[in-house]
Amino acid sequence: MLVALSQGDNSPGVEEVDLGTGTSAIRVAPGANTREAVWTNDGSSFICVNETDDTIYLVSSTGLHRLATGVNPGVSPDGTKMAYVGGSSNQIMLLAADGTAPVQLTNGPDQTLGPSFSPDGREIAFSKKTNGLWQVWVMDANGANQHQITQGADHARFAVWSPDGKELAYNTTLPDELTPKDVWLVEANGQNPRQLVTGGQNGRPDWAGDSIFFNSDRDRAAGYLDVWAIHPDGSGLTRITRSAADTGRYAPEWHAG
Repeated sequence: MLVALSQGDNSPGVEEVDLGTGTSAIRVAPGANTREAVWTNDGSSFICVNETDDTIYLVSSTGLHRLATGVNPGVSPDGTKMAYVGGSSNQIMLLAADGTAPVQLTNGPDQTLGPSFSPDGREIAFSKKTNGLWQVWVMDANGANQHQITQGADHARFAVWSPDGKELAYNTTLPDELTPKDVWLVEANGQNPRQLVTGGQNGRPDWAGDSIFFNSDRDRAAGYLDVWAIHPDGSGLTRITRSAADTGRYAPEWHAG
């Protein structure tokens, strides 16, 4: 099992951690201002965002390859498509994995973020800000059948699917919309929302097998993040990384390897 995650607090890079051996390797050096690393479906490369100019790149053995302008990339299970947030009004976009044939999936004045493909590739979960509150929505992979999933009083952002497609994990935030708060689970039909992780800043969940990875500042000074894991039933809370006092690890992305 491998996790690609951002490392460092100012102008971060990307670090790869082997959860089997505990070893790590820097894939993009800190200083590159690179975030949001997501694996390609075969695990040979990853996609990340340079936040200096919001450019989405494919990082492979042959170097950097520009794909699009935007943020929050997510790769389809078959590896043929990438969803991301882009355009002048921050909408969900879809394009081929080689960066061609972009299509806008959402429309309207409401901002969106965090597209995530379902395990079968037929649906995309995302967050949309409506009436001042972020909530989790789901739509078909072609943009049809958009419907709201969460109904909570807190902002709900960055939803990811369970491996069987029956549930979603997401994080709530403080009123500032940016500071993560708790990790929650909800059935894919919107039923039975339940809090999984609380205490400190907990965010950007990623679901793999019987574990949900997330970043948290628990056991650290406020705002300094490490990667943790927990089982969906709330057991097995485990700290994965141990960062230095002035750095952080966050936004984990799992791949079997």
